[in-house]
Parts: sequence; structure tokens; C-alpha cells
Amino acid sequence: MSKLKKISLLCLSLMTIACHQKEPTKDSPQEDKDPYGQLYYIGNLDSIKMKLGSEIKYIDYEICPVWTFDEVDPKCKPKPKRTYDSRFLRFYFTLYYPTDTLLLDSYRYKSMNTSKLQYEAEKNDANNQWVDVSVEFNKHVQAGYLKEILRNQTIETRLSDKDHLEKVNYINTYEKTTEYVYGLQKYKPHPRWIESYGYKDTTDIYVGYNSNGDVSTLITCADRSQYPKARYCDQQFILSEDTHVNIDAKYQSVHLKDWQIIQSKVLKQINHLKVL
Repeated sequence: MSKLKKISLLCLSLMTIACHQKEPTKDSPQEDKDPYGQLYYIGNLDSIKMKLGSEIKYIDYEICPVWTFDEVDPKCKPKPKRTYDSRFLRFYFTLYYPTDTLLLDSYRYKSMNTSKLQYEAEKNDANNQWVDVSVEFNKHVQAGYLKEILRNQTIETRLSDKDHLEKVNYINTYEKTTEYVYGLQKYKPHPRWIESYGYKDTTDIYVGYNSNGDVSTLITCADRSQYPKARYCDQQFILSEDTHVNIDAKYQSVHLKDWQIIQSKVLKQINHLKVL
């Protein structure tokens, strides 16, 4: 073999090795960076592998939460290495649902980030279309979880402890109605609750059902406040029936009519976090 050919093969081998060293492997996912140049937080949410970028905030791991690990447990110093075996307990994000834009809550990336400026300009508007989302692992979440939450707030169930109910003036107690709003069945506040606290300080519940007639969405709306910005809906649903993941989406009550769109878009964002 000629000397020139040997040198060419050696160069090719070195280039191949270098390329392999640069490629991220499954064993070193921590090298993967988001569009802003920051390392992803990696882990699993109820065994679903995920990587969370800069738009995700208040990330809480089962062991050594990101934002308090150095204050809670000295064993968490230095910062533990995360893998896809590290379990996420909860995380949060803020979504502008008309355009599927996630809020990047930082001024560090001014040239790349317009969401922060838009959010700051709109957040105090009673008609703003931003949705605050929390995603949480909860071992108690399963089929029938939302139905049980609803049942425990209805007058029929709460009358089992009438003495306590009388003491608290029927607060957070609801009556079922035959009224449907945007495809949701309405539950109204008990008259004694209204009498004791005033109608403006009570809330309504709106219930969505799936094709099997099971409760799939539970929405509590405080839409009577004298302060327009305080009129909001809190929409609760689960990631899927085979997971223990509860999702909570909070938005201005004027957008209740878009509840299905909001739920669909929140689920879409969570699915984007999955590592396939």
C-alpha cells in the first residue's frame, strides 16, 4: 500500500472517530441543548421519557427538585446527574393558545424571544389569552378520579356530614342542573353558600363527559368577581386514562367557550415534550 494511501485512510479514520464523539448518545442525553443553547432537563413523567427546555419552569424532580435542591438536602450538592430514570413530579408552563406559543419567561434571549414582551403587555388584560398550565404526577389519579372530585363537592354527598356543612355555611357545595353551556353540564352553588358569602364570591362547576359518559373535564369558574382580571376558569383533566398525570389549566373565564381548543392545545404541548 502506498504511503499516500495509508495517510488518506488514517485521516478518514480520525474523522470518523471525531464524528462519533460529537454525536449525542442515549447514555449522554444531558449534552442535548434546546433552541436557546440551554441543556434540557431530562427525566420521566410516570415512565414517559421527556426533555424539558427553557420554556418549562418550576421543574420538580422526585429526588432533589431543581429549584430547591441546594436548600433542602445537603446530599443534593453537587447537583445530581439526571437521566431518563429520574422522575418528574411536576412542572409548569404558560401557553398563548391562539398561536401555540410558549412563554419564555426571561429577557436573556431578546433577539429570539418576543413572547415575554407580549405577555408583559397583555397579562393584566381581562381578555388575555394566556393559559397557565401545571402538570403533576399523582399516584391517586386514575379512571374515575375527576368523577370522585365532583361527587365530593355535590350536596348529595356532603349532606352525610350535615353538622360540618352547617358550620361552614355550605361553602364549596354545588347542585346539579339540567343546563348545558358550550357542551358542559353546569353545577351551581348551593343557595346557603350564596346567602352566606354573596353570589359574587361563589363559583360554578362545568363538567365535560367522554363518549362513555365518564367525567373527562372538570372546570371551576369564578366569573362574577367585581375585578375583571379575577374572573378565571380552572380546567382539570388527566393526560390519558392509563397515566397518573393530572393537568390543570387556568385562563380568563371569557374564554370558557374555547375549553376544548385549550385542552387540545395543552395536550399537544405536553406531547411535544416526549422523547420517542
